[in-house]
Amino acid sequence: MKVTGNKRIDGVSTVYLCETDDKAMLEFVGVSPEIVEGRIRKKVVILSTQAGCPVKCAICDAGYDFKRNLTKSELIYQAEYIYGISKNEFEDAEILKIQFARMGEPSLNHSVLDAARELNKRFPSYIPCFATIAPAGSGLWFERLLDMRDAFRDIQLQFSIISTNNLVRDSIIPFPKQSFEWINSFGVKFFREGKRKAVLNFPVNDEFPINPKILSEKFSRDHFIIKLTPLNPTENVLEQRMNSEGYAQNIEALIDGISLKIAKEGFDVIVSIGNMKENEAGSNCGQSVRRMLEKNKRETECAG
Repeated sequence: MKVTGNKRIDGVSTVYLCETDDKAMLEFVGVSPEIVEGRIRKKVVILSTQAGCPVKCAICDAGYDFKRNLTKSELIYQAEYIYGISKNEFEDAEILKIQFARMGEPSLNHSVLDAARELNKRFPSYIPCFATIAPAGSGLWFERLLDMRDAFRDIQLQFSIISTNNLVRDSIIPFPKQSFEWINSFGVKFFREGKRKAVLNFPVNDEFPINPKILSEKFSRDHFIIKLTPLNPTENVLEQRMNSEGYAQNIEALIDGISLKIAKEGFDVIVSIGNMKENEAGSNCGQSVRRMLEKNKRETECAG
């Protein structure tokens, strides 16, 4: 494997483009450390789990050109590469989080869990984070995750739900998925007293219904926390015009309104609105690889 380029936004993040030995492309991210009173409070690294993604979510660019699962060594390479250029950030951070949440669906790749265990030997206090759509048929992967849960200082599990309306959920995530009932049952089993609740993540815009009453009916407020984020302006989102005019200016008010309604149902709510400069780095899942592949395709067509 080799890193072929990067895009850095000072104080925000660096996106690395990487080519595998068989010419598959992937990307991974080193987030700029969070500094509080001169100390490094948190360092976050975001790894790809597949070269592309077979799920092909309508709001994500990672499904543009799916190749295969990444191996354990290819997963570890990404973390080690960033460690090699920011060693002190890893070692001095009060919280080191490694997210298996970039290109790919982690629960379709058992090497993800093998790599997570191996990284625990290298960075024994790190917190792994797994972001998943909960694909149908992935029960064995989740059982393995449950078995290894206690090996870590803490562990974060995030389910990408999109909408409480199953028709909308299916249209945005055109891949067989576990039901809300299954997700709730697993989240209850996964929970440990005093540790993180599982997260239900919802990107917010005018087209994805988020019904607080359905959340209350389907999910345990004692075992899940709700996370609301803006809908990232990926190439797919821009092409399909999923974000309305003035979206960026109105998103905080839109998210705050939904957050209040969900909180009234008794759920804890996280509102996560990142630095908009991240979009300049192509920092949305699969965006950097897609831009590069499309650029190469255009150049090839012009040369022909």
